[in-house]
Amino acid sequence: MKTKFTFLAIVFTVLFASGCAHVQPPISLPSTYLANNAKPTIGVVKASTPTARTVNTGSMGLLDYAIVAAMNASLTDHLESLDLSEFSDLHTLMIEKLKADGFKVVFIDDEINWERLPKFGEQVGFAVKDFRDFKTKYHVDQLLVLQLVSAGTTRSYYGPMPTSEPQAFATAQGQLVDLSNNQLVWYFEAKENIAINGAWDEPDLQFPLITNSLYQCVESAKNNLQSSFYR
Repeated sequence: MKTKFTFLAIVFTVLFASGCAHVQPPISLPSTYLANNAKPTIGVVKASTPTARTVNTGSMGLLDYAIVAAMNASLTDHLESLDLSEFSDLHTLMIEKLKADGFKVVFIDDEINWERLPKFGEQVGFAVKDFRDFKTKYHVDQLLVLQLVSAGTTRSYYGPMPTSEPQAFATAQGQLVDLSNNQLVWYFEAKENIAINGAWDEPDLQFPLITNSLYQCVESAKNNLQSSFYR
């Protein structure tokens, strides 16, 4: 029963979100930013790590989703058990690099409830969430947000029948926000995918091929965020 309610919640969430997606193109860090003598105080916030999940796409009805969810139950349980917290190593690395470049950095280790953060709007070039209160609360000028948004596997179906092999995926987002006006100084989204070929359906062995591919995607997303900031 829990699996049924879970998949229904995912279905309706995806359907609702698809109609109101906010598309923000990448914003490169200004070429003079790192070398500028007038350096802002930067807050680095640690976002919560998502739970890995299975994502099913294609031409499917609600009954098809229920059947596929039941067939993938062991894989879903395994993905949900994976520890993706190594993504947070990126925060430590970026703090060290920024300090080496002469920035004053404040690490914000508070648990941030992202759902309760007020919305700023959906203007291109501005953060969707309103981070301006961080300025006075933590005494910082800008906020660097590094977040693993989602990770797991995706597979396409026609009805309850698969039409592809699964792929591992990870999506990470980085944004540097000017807290005086919530404008984005830098923005980059890393979307990584790895096709999984071979004997991947091995629940007794804890799905080693899928697990390794997923961790590779997460590592690649980390590296690409860092590379985008420090070009």
